[in-house]
Amino acid sequence: MRPSGACESSNGTTSRREGALEAEDEMRRKEEGEGMAEAEVEVANWRLLARRIRDWNEEWWILRRLTFSDLAEGAHWGVVLMSLSRSLRSNGAARARSCGSDLRCRQR
Repeated sequence: MRPSGACESSNGTTSRREGALEAEDEMRRKEEGEGMAEAEVEVANWRLLARRIRDWNEEWWILRRLTFSDLAEGAHWGVVLMSLSRSLRSNGAARARSCGSDLRCRQR
């Protein structure tokens, strides 16, 4: 017959080990989750940058096409600049309408 203190001591040690292992597993899961969250944020930032570059490139080609076609027709630079300004404003307004209240969409 075992003394009851030895049995409790053995169970207490086992439960402490199990608790330590569970805490270690939880910390590992939390670190991996944070690492994944950081990676997802970084990917989202790169995608946002790529989207902004693509939008800028599209706007650049539109502006270039408008500018050269207007100048080829003999328009004055002031008229060309007003046309470009109007084009940019309408492009921004169209983006605002398509985005609605989504602020991340409006920022691109």
